Amino acid sequence: MSIPFTHVVVDPDAPRHPHCKAAGDLNGDGRPDLLVASADGDGVFWYEAPTWTKHRIGDGSFTTAMAVGDIDGDGYLDVVVPSAGKPYAPLYWYRNPMASGRSPTEPWDRHVIGTPKGRHDVLLADLDGDGRLEVAVRGQSSFSDKAGDEITLYRRQDDGAWAWRTIACPHGEGIAAADLRGTGRLDLIVNGRWYANPGDILGKSWPERIFTTRYTHADVKVAAGDIDGDGRPEIVLVPSELAKQIYRISWFKAGSDAAEEWDEHVVADGVECVLHSLALADMDGGGDLDIVTAMMHQGQPPQEVSIYHNRGRGTSWDKQVVATGGSHNLVVADIDGDGMPDLYGCNWHSNAPNRAAVEYWRNDLKRT
Repeated sequence: MSIPFTHVVVDPDAPRHPHCKAAGDLNGDGRPDLLVASADGDGVFWYEAPTWTKHRIGDGSFTTAMAVGDIDGDGYLDVVVPSAGKPYAPLYWYRNPMASGRSPTEPWDRHVIGTPKGRHDVLLADLDGDGRLEVAVRGQSSFSDKAGDEITLYRRQDDGAWAWRTIACPHGEGIAAADLRGTGRLDLIVNGRWYANPGDILGKSWPERIFTTRYTHADVKVAAGDIDGDGRPEIVLVPSELAKQIYRISWFKAGSDAAEEWDEHVVADGVECVLHSLALADMDGGGDLDIVTAMMHQGQPPQEVSIYHNRGRGTSWDKQVVATGGSHNLVVADIDGDGMPDLYGCNWHSNAPNRAAVEYWRNDLKRT
């Protein structure tokens, strides 16, 4: 079954080079708002649902990922976004003005988390189980800064300061978190490796485990979720860099011991390595997780925004092409509140054919 989609342009005149995208209810009205940040000095903005009125959060240049979450535990969603610069530059969080009784349409106060080696990937998760979010960031390795060989973890202290540590990892890009062992603690996942959460996330080592030696492409997007319905998370990898390179989309299933090599299942072979988007969501209401991805605009045409529909608990996949103009760091969220996940994104460079318009694709399949 193909899903009908309606294409909605939120802003045809996007901030220049809009690298960073996220979605979240910033004003507390129950609707997801859309966020975008420029890598070329235009600043970071949010678009207020459902009219998409544009509001400035702050000034500056940012790259490449962005995340939304309640950083200080005040009940309001804050924004974490890395500043541009190589290799060391500030990682910021912006505090939601509603916590101070002000409107989120006003400028947001900016705070420095730290200056990690790389900031290509940003992850917010409660890694130590205390009910508060930690921040994990990773760089990338296929470009001049070669910063994808470590993960930096930040934990906010009671006085608002940030304690941190690094975890060495293979060169590459991409990061995700999931409880891979059933311990109740979130482990960290990168290309071919996962790191076992020790509980004391800053004070103890994170043992490295190899889940695949066969999937050797290092620049990936990573996601984890229950692909086959067995109640345990599987790992999905798509190749994210570089243009004209060819690799594959795969998911990996653990055996009885997650520390041993996982079984690889190929979803699609012969794909260009420009899939800089990955999300797992039940897009068609079938009760299982589908794979959402998108080619960047520098890929060979057509630059497809695609859904791989999960058939038979991961044993077969049907590809649906939603659009052919490309996208980058695509976000899946129920933007219109109808109970079905929609797709939000924009190309990363303003010279893209559509000038990197801020856009989303509304899922018009109604849940029964």
